[in-house]
Amino acid sequence: MSSRVRRSSLSKAVKLIFLRTCEFLGLFHVSAWAFRKRLHILCYHGFELQDECAFRPQLFISPTTFEGRLRHIAKRGFAVLPLSEALERLRSGGLPKRAVVITIDDGFKSTLSVASPLLRKFGVPATVYVTTYYMDKQVPIFRLGIQYVFWKARGRTADLSRLSALVGGRASPDLWIDAATGMWALIGYGEALGTEQERQELLVRVAQELDVDLSPLSERYLLSIMSADELRTLRSRGIDVQLHTHRHRFPSTDRTVACREIEENRIRLKEAVGVTARHFCYPSGLFDTVQWPWLEALGLESATTCLPGLNRSDTPLYGLKRFLDNESIECIEFRAELAGFSEILRYLRKVLSFGRREVVSATD
Repeated sequence: MSSRVRRSSLSKAVKLIFLRTCEFLGLFHVSAWAFRKRLHILCYHGFELQDECAFRPQLFISPTTFEGRLRHIAKRGFAVLPLSEALERLRSGGLPKRAVVITIDDGFKSTLSVASPLLRKFGVPATVYVTTYYMDKQVPIFRLGIQYVFWKARGRTADLSRLSALVGGRASPDLWIDAATGMWALIGYGEALGTEQERQELLVRVAQELDVDLSPLSERYLLSIMSADELRTLRSRGIDVQLHTHRHRFPSTDRTVACREIEENRIRLKEAVGVTARHFCYPSGLFDTVQWPWLEALGLESATTCLPGLNRSDTPLYGLKRFLDNESIECIEFRAELAGFSEILRYLRKVLSFGRREVVSATD
């Protein structure tokens, strides 16, 4: 274990002890009362079907952990609202105490098979932001597929020079000094290819070279997006379907491309579920305020980010904050977030960080 990993583990352990102590002292109850009129928006991505939580614990969450989150929400009496209703009531001042919105990004197939039965079990609504390129293709997401193959092949001895041949000599030999740089060279090469068929063929060849079984991706659809039929089924179960761009990109430097991404996304979702979507989630949470007039011109009512925090009546509707929950988040961290205690910690870190900058500036 590297010294960096040890420091990270120690820091995490200290944080958990601190949070448990604060909860024991009743500070969570104090913060919950103080922030009772703020809106919590939770963010999820994929739900584990096989080994995704081990592969990407910050992207996926297990059914057991997700059910535990929903049980905590129900036990503590949170009011889980549909996104549209929550935003309307936030603006009008009619938000109920301890209001929560559940959002799910991307639209992995596990949203239908794992998340929707649990949401129905607890009787709570949710919004799914769907990217539609892979909805149409019905193949594994290429970038995640390559990462998954390299993760499955970890610890094995591989001749990376054989992998370099797959890119036709277009990547610098310096990129093949280790598996990580080689992996990103393959991803970059593949994403520059002209067709998805070429990318999927490259994924298969990489898996063959690394002796990795791709059947979990092709048979269990670990890294695939729901089809149009599956989206219709999801919506019939009361889950809202909204915008996440067509190709999971929303450049701040090109309005034409950015708006086309949303327009194409909206058309595909309208064809799939019969409703015109008006709420948006920035891909990877990346945004710039220069994009806000574009969203307004497209008639969008809101946009969610990946910035942590609670939402107030004056929070910009195109800059809504969310808490990214996943398998790497401990239960006590989740409880701290919903109690509003993490909001206090974020404020204190901001104040202390500003103070440190002032000291540095004064001594320059």
